[in-house]
Amino acid sequence: MNAPIPTSTTPSTAVTDRAPRGLRTFARQTCAGLLVAVLLSGTAQAQDGLARIVADDALPKLSHSDPAVRGEAALVVAQRPDLAQQTALLALAKDEAPEARQRALVALGLLATPAAVAALGGVLADHGTRGDDDGIAAAFGLGLLPPGHADSTVAKVLSSFLQGSWKRQREPMLALLLAMQLQPARRDLQVLRRLWDDDSNRDPEVRGLLLQHLLPTATDLDGKAVRRLLERGEVPERLAVLHWLATDAPLPEPATVQVVERLGSLADTAAVRSQALAVLTRWQQPAALDLAVRSLRSDRAEECAQAMRTLAALGGVRLVRAFADEIVAETNSDRKAAWLANYAAPLTEALATHCKKLASDGTQPWSLRHAAAVALAHSDPDKAAPLLRDHFRGTSDLAALPLLARSLRNTHDETVAIDKLVDGIDLFAHRERWGALLAIGHAQAQREVLATLHDPKAQTAKVLSALRAWRHANVLQLPPARREAVPELLRDLLALK
Repeated sequence: MNAPIPTSTTPSTAVTDRAPRGLRTFARQTCAGLLVAVLLSGTAQAQDGLARIVADDALPKLSHSDPAVRGEAALVVAQRPDLAQQTALLALAKDEAPEARQRALVALGLLATPAAVAALGGVLADHGTRGDDDGIAAAFGLGLLPPGHADSTVAKVLSSFLQGSWKRQREPMLALLLAMQLQPARRDLQVLRRLWDDDSNRDPEVRGLLLQHLLPTATDLDGKAVRRLLERGEVPERLAVLHWLATDAPLPEPATVQVVERLGSLADTAAVRSQALAVLTRWQQPAALDLAVRSLRSDRAEECAQAMRTLAALGGVRLVRAFADEIVAETNSDRKAAWLANYAAPLTEALATHCKKLASDGTQPWSLRHAAAVALAHSDPDKAAPLLRDHFRGTSDLAALPLLARSLRNTHDETVAIDKLVDGIDLFAHRERWGALLAIGHAQAQREVLATLHDPKAQTAKVLSALRAWRHANVLQLPPARREAVPELLRDLLALK
């Protein structure tokens, strides 16, 4: 049962709400400015304070004319579970526009109040419509509930999947299981096991997600059962078992080691082969080093990357540094980028010179240039710093921005000004860069969020960018998962773009 929802505002909010508009605006801007100054110290209290201000400033956007803005505001506002937010979010969950309504349904899971849980359960109660987009959004929201919040409702919905069509209910089931990954302490094990044991449940993505939840606490899974899954399971099931073996599982039986060795050499999927190598590395099996040496020359970057991690784990710094000349001589850019991104040793002088040259070479792919710049940053931050700034500003590889942002933070004693990282200070045209900077606590990027939400004349595109970048960096994004396991609706609702 949730604690009672507070109905009073904090003293600072109450004072500004009673003040004249001009004084209220001045007070809020002054508080925001002071808070951003405190943020430079990186204290947790300051971060919490900023989150509360952003949530407060997002509240009026729930009635914005643009439905996507209303929906993103709902996700940000849900951080503050008081009575005003609950009423507004419940209303928005019935909005006529799906862009607003479906995000609001997800936000109800973040709100996690009894009324929010009841609303989500109501959407999912109809077996005929739960497979619709609203049902997918509601299922994801329900999976976001923290442990101890409406466990009976979650169990009831999970159990109800046994009573309907697996095909028609596939996407809401995936959505619920995906969201539950963001609450790892949840353990609805009994009903999850019933779903796993159901003979009609043959969807490999559903079974893979179920295994991810069940394996960490499995007490009746013997070596024979593990081997059967590895030998006969579909790719998502094999990956779930291998991930468990590489992280949480107890030491294996010899027969299981042999099965994993075969997968590392012979599996027809690169993801399975590389994950099998990770398992053998954790177990410190002699075969792991031999397999890593062969995998270094794979045409698949993920195998090359795991091979380098294995070299570091089992061979140490000396073996990794001994490979430096091979990296310099390599001509395959994808392979070289994977090696550099996982090079866990000080760079040799020759490799450092090579990395500086690569990072500056505009004819090379961005992935290789980024890997070279980040590797150089570990050995020579001063030389890497201007390269990282240029990369962050100019890259077309948007997926690399979070890594570049973290490397920028680690190579600079002071926060880098926005105008050195973005073409034009107006961040709304660079949402991905804005989000990456927010994720590392960049004070100027945070100040831009506050300024945008405070500005009554801000363009809709900029308001949407500010809310979405803040939400993605600080509130909610999709958990890592196989693309095939993520309903398209969730990719649309929770993307940064």
